[in-house]
Amino acid sequence: MFSTIEASGSSQQASANASQGLVSEIKLTRLDRVGVMLTDKFGSMGFVIVLLIWTVLWCGYNTLASEVKSLHWKAFDPFPSFVAYLLISVLIQMLLVPLILVKQNAQSRHDDARAEFDYQTNLKAERNIVKVLEQLDRRNQALQELMKHEERSIDKLASITEDPHF
Repeated sequence: MFSTIEASGSSQQASANASQGLVSEIKLTRLDRVGVMLTDKFGSMGFVIVLLIWTVLWCGYNTLASEVKSLHWKAFDPFPSFVAYLLISVLIQMLLVPLILVKQNAQSRHDDARAEFDYQTNLKAERNIVKVLEQLDRRNQALQELMKHEERSIDKLASITEDPHF
């Protein structure tokens, strides 16, 4: 049983490797690859943390520069800064939403390729199972014929041993 589990595990590993090879053959345009790369970076917690730190530093500097005159800092984004923040957030959203859609399209193609590979693998497995079942059926029939032949042989031997002239 252990060898069966090992064999099925290695079979699954081989299927996964073949699936990855098939998926890597999906043709993406250069812009699609750039979009996927950007959404991989922008869709990470690292990017969220960097964006949060940047926003806190920006707001903190502008607040201190505007409110604490003794620091002699010049605010690079004076009072109506919320308008600038709103504009920047809208621009970021306008750029990121299409990139996210590009990433989803690429992921969809990846999923389609994997589903096709799984379907082909299942068809091949089904064909192999049918072959094995046919072989088992043939062997079962051969065994039944051997059993019948053995029974006839045993019957003949029994009749010979019962024969008083023997």
